[in-house]
Amino acid sequence: MADNFKGINIENLIKNPDPNYWQTFEELYGDKDFIKRNENEFNSPITEDSEPSNMSMVSRRKFLALLGASAAFAGVSCSDYRDKGEIIPYNKKPEEITVGQPNYYASTCNSCSNACGTLIKTREGRPIKIDGNPYHPVSKGKLCTQGQASIMNLYDPDRLKNPWKKENGRFVDYNWNDVNDAIIIDLMTAGDKEIAIVTGKIVSPTTKKVLENFKEKYPSTKVYSYELFNRSVKNEAWKKCYGNGEFPAIKWNEADVILSLDGDFLGESDNKVENVRLFAENRDVNEKRFNRLYSVEGNLSLTGTNADIRFKLRPNLQYFFVMSLINKLKEKG
Repeated sequence: MADNFKGINIENLIKNPDPNYWQTFEELYGDKDFIKRNENEFNSPITEDSEPSNMSMVSRRKFLALLGASAAFAGVSCSDYRDKGEIIPYNKKPEEITVGQPNYYASTCNSCSNACGTLIKTREGRPIKIDGNPYHPVSKGKLCTQGQASIMNLYDPDRLKNPWKKENGRFVDYNWNDVNDAIIIDLMTAGDKEIAIVTGKIVSPTTKKVLENFKEKYPSTKVYSYELFNRSVKNEAWKKCYGNGEFPAIKWNEADVILSLDGDFLGESDNKVENVRLFAENRDVNEKRFNRLYSVEGNLSLTGTNADIRFKLRPNLQYFFVMSLINKLKEKG
């Protein structure tokens, strides 16, 4: 198949890509009204009234008054109307807590399906920082930005404060006691009816064990898990190509030359934490052995940013690039 693309020049393909980039359908089809609206981003012309000679004079006293008023407004706007509360000492302090000293708890990150090991830093029982667990066999103390930012979900002011129940087409607040009582009654009267539990992707062994115990007590239970973004399509494609549905783990630290074809293995891959760690191991400038990263992509990615050489190429030309590259390698034996 590669012989069909011998006439394609890799250098010309990279240096002269198709320049017809577009952002909207109006731009693609050359809509005249759209082009006219975008000829000048700031289409309001500067009038003669904007000339300093035509502006009304402001006295020094009025200028200072306006300056003082603006400073006062700035000071008032920085104040927060919400009550900060009061710092109250423990009446009965927990044994494991010492005021002023942080506590660390091992846990698992559930921001994605990698389930990286984490250490959660707390002060007086309040989580304040999430880092990687240095004893985790895969991440080894590293954690991606998404995992570190997951601490913000705990303090999100828009998260639900109470359970919701839908009544007459609207969601209304319920307290936990009423919800628990209603669930217990429904479970006791369910009989052989199906009990459905809907969850996100489960990565915690503890959660799996709890659900298994629940299913043992209520055999008619079915657990439905979902994930908005998963790697099922990639695994299915890999299975069709190689007969195995499990995508392999690549030892990036043993590679001397890496070519990334529109792939962001440092930023958006499934096991990006391990990829970054292994890639950096063979990236020490003080060592004689130093890998080289080449990236061929359409949009700028984290992998392309860290590449030694990056070529910008449209995705629909990637196939021709690969075939041409195969021919070059065949020529060199």
